[in-house]
Amino acid sequence: MQDSRAKELVQVGDKGFSLKSQWDQLCQDIAENFYPLRADFTTKFTLGEDFSEGIMDSYPVQARETLGNMPQAMLRQGDWFKPSTGDEDLDERPDVAQWLEKTGKRYRRLVYDRRANFVKATNEADHDWVAFGNPVLSVEVSPLTRDHLLFRTWHPSDCMWMENAIGRVDHLQRKMKVSARNMVRRWRDKVHADIVRCASSEPGKEFKVRHIVMPTDEIYGDDKKMRRKYARMPFLSLYIDCENEAILGEAGLPVFNYTVPRWRTVTGYPYGFSPAAINALPDGRMLQSLARIILEQGEKAIDPPMVAKGDLTRDAWNLYAGGMTYVDLEDDQKLGDLMQAIETGNLNVGQEMKGDVRQLIAEAFLLNKLFLPNVREMTAYETQQRMD
Repeated sequence: MQDSRAKELVQVGDKGFSLKSQWDQLCQDIAENFYPLRADFTTKFTLGEDFSEGIMDSYPVQARETLGNMPQAMLRQGDWFKPSTGDEDLDERPDVAQWLEKTGKRYRRLVYDRRANFVKATNEADHDWVAFGNPVLSVEVSPLTRDHLLFRTWHPSDCMWMENAIGRVDHLQRKMKVSARNMVRRWRDKVHADIVRCASSEPGKEFKVRHIVMPTDEIYGDDKKMRRKYARMPFLSLYIDCENEAILGEAGLPVFNYTVPRWRTVTGYPYGFSPAAINALPDGRMLQSLARIILEQGEKAIDPPMVAKGDLTRDAWNLYAGGMTYVDLEDDQKLGDLMQAIETGNLNVGQEMKGDVRQLIAEAFLLNKLFLPNVREMTAYETQQRMD
């Protein structure tokens, strides 16, 4: 049966997704130039599709790929995190230090458990952070076995979020498509009768489901009974059947389990931006145009266009390898006087322009700062200082 709360929450999410559509269009433009594998914000991929069909020069993609790999390579190696109380004097107490060390080792085992999917999820999030300035991750207990943590990265286009009064994200809605078979297996008697019948006849048919995590008092602020029920759960997790406007599942959460890092924010917008991609976007577009022009110019240089007198030959010129063309020349005529190749310009100018644009893209993606210059003329001390 329909639930008024479900209807209201879906309407709130629909309005949020509508307002977010312009940000999705910007991310689509960025992805088409720098991250073709993620260029499905406003379109959907099909199996066998050429992701890089519109790319003429791969340098922008490689620049984004290089910077996207840096957080994992430079910041998450070895013992890169350590629990702390935030009080240095308290941390130095033997009993506290011992407890913190033990807790850190235990948490490291949980995070780097192969089933936790931490490395894969954070690597994917790093590239979303570099390209769009805004990945979306979730941390939860495994829904199947409930014996390990599970880290997952979600497509930003499938999520909308809102900030609270202090600028923190505390309300997130995520679009899902779940098959009728899986809906019945997961939510059983909460599933609409039409979906139950569909699970028998068309088990693979997908339905729209919305996952919502939000503050508990936002929905149960006036309900004393429910406030007592979720007294120690400041957040609420809900799964909603959008088509039938029904709540499939509801549970309290002790913490907001979505993580929404934002590289650069602008006042008034809850969505992040990537300064690297924004700054390099005009150069990325220009580089693709230059690559197309230079490719065409190179083809003309290797196989130049020809101009000749119209009645010199009865057929077209056979300029392919081994081709022969019969011409009619007067006794005092030379072929060079009646036919010539057209000079189409110098490729060096285009190559120099490409080099300048590539340098600007490298600066935007910090590649000139992440890697050392030539160290042959540097002392060992200077090299070490630059590395530090």
